Amino acid sequence: YGPSEVEATFALVESWLNGENRRAIRDFGACADDLGLDFRSSFLEWFSDQPVDDLVLGVLSAGVRDPGLALAYAASELCDEVRAARNLALVRRQVPDWSEMPGAPDDGIDRRLDQAYSRVEAETWPTY
Repeated sequence: YGPSEVEATFALVESWLNGENRRAIRDFGACADDLGLDFRSSFLEWFSDQPVDDLVLGVLSAGVRDPGLALAYAASELCDEVRAARNLALVRRQVPDWSEMPGAPDDGIDRRLDQAYSRVEAETWPTY
């Protein structure tokens, strides 16, 4: 691959992941515990329907030299997105219980600010 082909492949995969696909992946990450052993079959059912068709058609119409490499890159990014969504869902569930923590803020405003900061911070942490 030359630099322009790498950039085109990156842009293609990013555009495929953005929007509905990324939202669906985050939804799967958030409910992974509830799905349990059904996670794999539910995820494959979603992925095998329209998302995989859109990805394959996008890669083939982009005219990259090696569509297999582009699809492998997309699969790698998809796996990273699933892992990141799962980790983000786990972090969001771990809100501290200020009433049980030693040295907890006594002021309710400080407590709410700390909780808000934790939520914002959790969304910006590296998740994979």
